[in-house]
Amino acid sequence: MSTSNKIEIVFHVDENLEEKQIEMLEALLQGHDGIWEAQITTGKSHLMRVAYNPALVNSADVLGYVRGENLHVERIG
Repeated sequence: MSTSNKIEIVFHVDENLEEKQIEMLEALLQGHDGIWEAQITTGKSHLMRVAYNPALVNSADVLGYVRGENLHVERIG
C-alpha cells in the first residue's frame, strides 16, 4: 500500500483509559481495512494519532469505530 495517500489525524478521547484498554483500542482500529496505525500518545493518554488511507476509510469512520466502543471522542487535528 502506498503511503502517498496516507492521512494522519489526531483525536481526543475523553475517558481515562487504562493500558489494557489503550492496547485493545489501538488493535481494534488497526484491524480495520485502510487504517495503518493507531497510537495513543505516550504521556498524553487522551490523544490518539491515526494514520489511514482516505480511499478506504475517512475520519467519520474512525470516529464511529471509537464511539462504537462506548467512548467519547472528537477530531482535533
